Amino acid sequence: MMASVTSSTPQADQVERLTAQLLWEACRHHPRPDVVRGLIAGGADMNVAAAAAVDHRVAALLWRALEQSRPTV
Repeated sequence: MMASVTSSTPQADQVERLTAQLLWEACRHHPRPDVVRGLIAGGADMNVAAAAAVDHRVAALLWRALEQSRPTV
C-alpha cells in the first residue's frame, strides 16, 4: 500500500501521482488503453485506486477502463 502522507518520499509521491492519473483516465469519456496500461506498468497502486474508486462512486468507470485495456490474445 502507499506510504502515508506524513512519511512521503519521492517514490510514494510518484505512486500517488500515477494512481490519481489512473483514476482520472478511467473517468474520461473514452479512456485510452495505452495510457491505462502505462500507468499500471509505471506503478499505480491498484489497491488504492480500487478503494478510491469505490469511495468516489466511479468503480464502474475504473472497471471499464481496465477491461478495455486488457491485452488481446
